[in-house]
Amino acid sequence: MTPLALRDLLHARLPNTPGIARADVWEERPYGLAVQLAGRQSWVCWMVTGASGVAPAAVGREQPDPMPVPDLGAAKVPVGAVEQALLAVVAAVPGVVRYDRYSTRPVPPAVGFGATVDCADDGWRLFLSVVGMKGTLDPRERIRPVTETSEL
Repeated sequence: MTPLALRDLLHARLPNTPGIARADVWEERPYGLAVQLAGRQSWVCWMVTGASGVAPAAVGREQPDPMPVPDLGAAKVPVGAVEQALLAVVAAVPGVVRYDRYSTRPVPPAVGFGATVDCADDGWRLFLSVVGMKGTLDPRERIRPVTETSEL
C-alpha cells in the first residue's frame, strides 16, 4: 500500500467511524488528510509518507491487533483519540501486518501522534504523522502545533 493509497483509504472509510464528521484530502501537504469530529470546528491535519520495500516480512500469519474505536463524543477529545480512530481503520485493512502507535510509546517521537504501518503485500512501511490543527482548511490560516495535551 502506497502513501496515496493509505490516505485515500482513510479519506473513504473514516467518515463511517462514529464521531467523525469528515475526512478531507488536505492539499497543503503531500498525501495530506484533515479530520473533523462531529460537532467541532477544528481539524486535525495528518500527512502520510513512506518507503517501499523496507517493511520486515510478516512472520507466519502475522496480523495487527484490532484497535478499538475510541469514544469521540466527549466534551473534550484528546488528539490521541483521533490517532486511535485512524488506527482502528488501518488495523482492519487486509495486508497491514503491524503498526506502532507513537503516542503510546514510553518516549514518543518528535511528532507525538501517528504511527508506523507495515504492509506485507508490497513491503511498504508507511508513516502517518500529525502535522497540526486548524480552525478551517483555508491555506492562509496558520497551523497550530499539537502537544501531548491538545484537545478538540
